[in-house]
Amino acid sequence: MSDLAKCQMRLGLHCLECDRWAEIIPQEWLDAGKFDVNYIEQKFKCSGCGGRASKQVRPPSGGLENANAYQGM
Repeated sequence: MSDLAKCQMRLGLHCLECDRWAEIIPQEWLDAGKFDVNYIEQKFKCSGCGGRASKQVRPPSGGLENANAYQGM
């Protein structure tokens, strides 16, 4: 996550099962004391339906739910 934070990128997460988008803001994730995870290998699941989320690295977009929408598996 620290490499994304350094580049001011975000990690977009999408649950195909419930068509839900959210994003993790890496600097907020790290500031909250969460581990500097390898987001490429990390699997995330939707906190709404439990489905597996696909990942997308992208610049800030705004208007999406925050990191609480998904949990690491």
